[in-house]
Amino acid sequence: MPELPEVETVARDLRLELVGRRFVSAWVSQPGVLRFPDAARFTADLAGRSVGAVERRGKYIFCRLDGGEDLVVHLGMTGHLRVVGGDAEVVKHTHLRAGLDDGRELRFDDARRFGRVMLGTRALLEERRVLPALGVEPLSDDFTPERLDGLMRRTSRTVKAALLDQSGIAGLGNIYVDEACHLAGIRPTRRARRLTRKERAALHAAIRSVLTKAVANRGTTVDDYRDLWDARGSHQEELQVYGREGALPALRRDPAPEGRGGSDDRVLHELPAVSGRVRANGAHRLRGDRRRTALLSAPRARRRCNRRLRKPPLRRRAPSALIVLITACWLVACGGSSPATPRTPTPSRSPAVIVTASPTATPSASTTPLATLAGCPAPVALSQLPVLHQFTTDADDVAFDSAGNIWVSSPTAGRIDELAADGTSITSFVDRNEPEGLVPLPDGDVVVAEQGPNRLDVLTPSTGALTPLLAIPTPRATRASTTSP
Repeated sequence: MPELPEVETVARDLRLELVGRRFVSAWVSQPGVLRFPDAARFTADLAGRSVGAVERRGKYIFCRLDGGEDLVVHLGMTGHLRVVGGDAEVVKHTHLRAGLDDGRELRFDDARRFGRVMLGTRALLEERRVLPALGVEPLSDDFTPERLDGLMRRTSRTVKAALLDQSGIAGLGNIYVDEACHLAGIRPTRRARRLTRKERAALHAAIRSVLTKAVANRGTTVDDYRDLWDARGSHQEELQVYGREGALPALRRDPAPEGRGGSDDRVLHELPAVSGRVRANGAHRLRGDRRRTALLSAPRARRRCNRRLRKPPLRRRAPSALIVLITACWLVACGGSSPATPRTPTPSRSPAVIVTASPTATPSASTTPLATLAGCPAPVALSQLPVLHQFTTDADDVAFDSAGNIWVSSPTAGRIDELAADGTSITSFVDRNEPEGLVPLPDGDVVVAEQGPNRLDVLTPSTGALTPLLAIPTPRATRASTTSP
């Protein structure tokens, strides 16, 4: 259901489009959306009226008309107001159309028909009990910490039920109550009158902060909300707890307190409470969040909480990737083939990009010798090359083939480099799958162990093609047994 930020966004858009305009006609296709008066009187009374102001009160939009009456709209759950051209296509579930003097129309559509439209003075609408008594506006100057303190102290309901009561604070709903309680660090199931003064002050600041940010983001679109121009809000990207059931391990559903129902039976987004009566650190004399803090500080209670809330760690048991690589290369070198995926019939992927370094720069003389990095007695140093390359910064594996060429894998840079035996050129093969291990084959190809897809590929230097050789199975995670400390 659209709440204060969503209704405020629609009211601001309507203010720019309706103020100073005059209604010339009205048409009602679904009389059920009219709460007062009936359809015939509504269309007759609205025609010829001019709009002097557009205001929001709680979740209601008030269009002030000349003569002291108001056109009041409540969006319900799926209600949507539009200002479109008179010849625009009428969307499905359009229940009210009001023509303006500039040729455009104000239209109201509502798929589930929980929205309502009223016309009359505020006193008359309250007398007919179609407009409820609304509490203080949370973004107004009248909403002070003292005002919230009085509302919380004189009720026996939970914090969430007290905030959802429109006769106390107008405009709050399920989304922003959960977000405000999370920001203030207060469980929504706490009894409102048991909040400390510091907690009530934090809740007051959290309510104003959450609503102000949501209005600036033009509301939250979770399901059906759209603004006057059929655009979605963007505050859903800023939500911390609402709508994230299952995504966070600390979220749960709390039943309504015993003996109560109604608005208390909601989806709550909060940290789970700690159960148990542990007389530690004086916790038996505390209540609410202070009791929970004291319980968690006790060793016995902390162990009990960890066993109940935390899952045992996962332990991975898998064969070494190096063993799999050596075995596969030995099979290929001996003329055998992998039983899982034969090498010959497998189609090759798109060839990797081959880039040959041009001798345009000379590296510094302080470059680490390649022989030291490779563990090979070949006296070739990077400082002797006519090109500048970063072997020593991101190299993962170095290998020599039968021709004396040096192969270097760089998973960070996403490439495989071939250094000519004479040290005159470097050829780079682009591989974005995080290449790690290298094993040159007698036929000139190179077996590459790729960490990204967890697979062995064969690199053909002449074409730069990478051919899948063997897919290493993903290790199955087994849950380790846990013992109490």
